[in-house]
Amino acid sequence: MKALLAIPLLLFTISLSAQKLTTRDHILRTASTGLILMDWSMTMDGLAKGLPESNPLLGKHPSRGYANTLIGSTILLNVFAVPHLHADDLRAFVWLAVIAVELDAVRANHSAGLSLSLRF
Repeated sequence: MKALLAIPLLLFTISLSAQKLTTRDHILRTASTGLILMDWSMTMDGLAKGLPESNPLLGKHPSRGYANTLIGSTILLNVFAVPHLHADDLRAFVWLAVIAVELDAVRANHSAGLSLSLRF
């Protein structure tokens, strides 16, 4: 239930934080945030199954609370901090880097048999 409430709230906050962003910025921010959400969901599935976490920032067996705090903070940074980078190319680079990292994480999660989970 929390996840169902989080998605519209996230979309609403994205629209509120829109500054003088280009269409490219909106597309990259939305794509990178969506991938972080997918990775987060799959991380929760892995934790529920007792699997070790591969993200070194989280550690091998983080608590759900710690993982939620860290990944939630990452989403906030992605949505609110990156848009404040003044250089257009730097913003695009950061979001493209997030997309690349998260695509690899989601691919690895899927290969490990993890699925999207609504248990945060």
